[in-house]
Amino acid sequence: MNYAKLLLSPLIFISSCLSAYELQLLNQKKINQQAQAIEAKVTRDYYLRVAMISIVAARLAYLGINYLNSHDQNPISSLSPQPNNIIPPIAVPEISWGEWADKVKMSWLNWAKHVISTENIKNSVISFGRFVGISSFQMGMGFVMEGVYGKLSYPNTLRWYICSHVPYTETIKMIKEMIVALQDQSLTLDQIHYNKQLLQEACNRLVIDGEKLCAYMTYKTKQLNIEEQQIAERTLRYFFNYYNEFLKRIADQLAQNDIDYNALDAMLTSFEIDIKRQFKLFFFIEGETDEDRALIGKRMKRSLFIEHVATLF
Repeated sequence: MNYAKLLLSPLIFISSCLSAYELQLLNQKKINQQAQAIEAKVTRDYYLRVAMISIVAARLAYLGINYLNSHDQNPISSLSPQPNNIIPPIAVPEISWGEWADKVKMSWLNWAKHVISTENIKNSVISFGRFVGISSFQMGMGFVMEGVYGKLSYPNTLRWYICSHVPYTETIKMIKEMIVALQDQSLTLDQIHYNKQLLQEACNRLVIDGEKLCAYMTYKTKQLNIEEQQIAERTLRYFFNYYNEFLKRIADQLAQNDIDYNALDAMLTSFEIDIKRQFKLFFFIEGETDEDRALIGKRMKRSLFIEHVATLF
């Protein structure tokens, strides 16, 4: 009897831990704090973009001024003779064709000696290396500035924020994978316990995603005009309540001893469809343009390409 209790005690402990699990709801305080952080980040990125544009403009202006100054030092008008100061013609000495041929030959020989001389080769290598170094540095800085500016320049919309910071679709996909895994009848008790822990952590991640979504919508609502602001506030309030209701239903299902995984999967599918509709409404409210959507599409294609290339190494 004592041995039976010892054997059953871990199972009792596991089941008690699983049934005691509680899913946290969206926290309004955290949402407000994250909204302030988003506003600070967007403002900082704006000023950094302005600073980078100012640096490039100042550099172009500096090059233009140097170019104009270099031409002003030797104006064309100074090359033409003045009417009051006539330069007398220079007498050109007459030479024979043989002397001219000898001078041309000596010029070519002197030029060839100069080209193959050690000093000229050394100076040429140094000049070429300096040119390559400066060119590479300028090109590298150009690519770096382009990359940094690309990171700082983005369409400030909910769609962009979801694509860049809130992978809620991947979280839902992870939960569904855990549901499929837990429906395998061949799992041991340890495997069931492990997969249930993963399922619970994925659900916790869904809470974090919800707080991020509400935080951005809270921030963006303040940027709209009064009429749009009122509509956005009602949409945000409905989204917040709907999200919490969904989390409660998930928590109730996970707290049961015999979880209905089919019902859990159906709840996730319905939830994903519903919030997509709510996102679409918010896209309209915040005034997302076709240009914003096109830019987001280009950035996502580039990110997927970079991610694909990274997997090759």
